[in-house]
Amino acid sequence: DTGIAKRITMSVMYMDSFQVDTDHDIYDDSLYPEKPELTVTGAYVYNGQEQIAEVSGYDPQTMQIAGATATDAGIYTITVTPSIRWKDFSTDPVTVTWIIEKADPQVTLPVLAAKNGTSLKDIVLPEHFSWKNPDAIVGRQTRFAVIYTPEDSENYNTLELELKIKLIPTITEEEDTQEPTRPPKPSKPNH
Repeated sequence: DTGIAKRITMSVMYMDSFQVDTDHDIYDDSLYPEKPELTVTGAYVYNGQEQIAEVSGYDPQTMQIAGATATDAGIYTITVTPSIRWKDFSTDPVTVTWIIEKADPQVTLPVLAAKNGTSLKDIVLPEHFSWKNPDAIVGRQTRFAVIYTPEDSENYNTLELELKIKLIPTITEEEDTQEPTRPPKPSKPNH
């Protein structure tokens, strides 16, 4: 498609009795759009499915578009070019960026218990979890920050979460081995 709406031939007769035929192309201006100002509307978060960016300023009748679909989290560039040319006779592309944000993973916190005075570094966490402050001691404080690093860190955020540790009651050796005391037997009176 060249944008030519129609071609006409004009004949010009001169007094000397010769004729010149010339062809003239009449162009359809509606096929040559102005360069658009592109914007991407909406928010995009990774969901494992292909997503299509909603682009305003793009006219599918007179323009071609590339880069408006993606699946993984990241920054992408949409490129729009004219089907023929822009109104200013150029053909250079117009671009706009769009982003698919990382998603927050679904996390189930582990259930942990420890004795008073235990260091966090001695408490084993499940895979993908780590202590933010492994030197902290379980005691009066039983809530601690853990870092969850997902397996797919390209598409999911690393999270900082609060984990409550259940205190295991301790029984001292003395309390454990001491036998209950009995009251003394009354003495028999002497007669």
